[in-house]
Amino acid sequence: VRGGRMPIRFAWADRFCQQVEPETAGCFARKGDIAGLGDKYFWSTGVTLGGLDAGPPQICTTMEAPKEVKDQERCLLQPGNDYAKAMHAALMSHLRFVVNHDYGDKTIDYVMDVVEQVMKEDPVIDLNYIRSRRMTADHCGFYPRAAQIPRLKTLGFIISCDSMFVNRSAPWLKVYGFDKANRIAPIKSLIAGGVMATAEAELGRIETGTSETLHAQLVHLITRKNDRGEMIAPEEAIDKQTLMKMSTVWASYYVIKEKEVGTLEPGKYADFVVLNKDYFKT
Repeated sequence: VRGGRMPIRFAWADRFCQQVEPETAGCFARKGDIAGLGDKYFWSTGVTLGGLDAGPPQICTTMEAPKEVKDQERCLLQPGNDYAKAMHAALMSHLRFVVNHDYGDKTIDYVMDVVEQVMKEDPVIDLNYIRSRRMTADHCGFYPRAAQIPRLKTLGFIISCDSMFVNRSAPWLKVYGFDKANRIAPIKSLIAGGVMATAEAELGRIETGTSETLHAQLVHLITRKNDRGEMIAPEEAIDKQTLMKMSTVWASYYVIKEKEVGTLEPGKYADFVVLNKDYFKT
């Protein structure tokens, strides 16, 4: 940034308190709100606790499974534990809290419980304030379940869904049940339920230039077909126009820069991506 060599705009979540400080709640209470701080190429989106679970079978979920699988579940945020106290402190200190990693639906229940508890304790932190902070959660590995969507809408959450979970989550349907396929990146249901959704992808081999392109991964959200040729909850498929909004205008709200990026209009940064084909025709 100081050298003027940033090739892209980059928003980041601050995980320092969880990684370094011995008492995360106290660190959040002292930190101060940093959401939006930075320059036009590099800025903070808020604070985070990092991962709140891992990947299957070490996820935090309400889904039933054999005992040997359930015994491996990993719920890092649970009612009353240190992670819950830390999130509580962040919200009470008027920080923007973002969920950096979550795979299962039970964690999101716990997250929303903390939000609602804070609202009960501090009348200044009302629903309008919570919505203004645009709290987020990433990945959509096996969440949200349908019953969570109205609550997410009420609290104004933005959910970022990873297209590659159409690949990564699918084998676990043999364990959790094929009827749970509609919990894997349920984007159409999120949007229909009034929840803003954004697109994400995990690209490898970027340094060597041999990685597949972003759109080569995101296309899974349109086709709902994974690399093994399996259709995963085809009823959750979206069209190209929706995916473009998830990647641009809606994403700008996630990173709290909708006045600067996300659409092409006077007064905004002129960011362009050059494609070798017409996105809307191919």
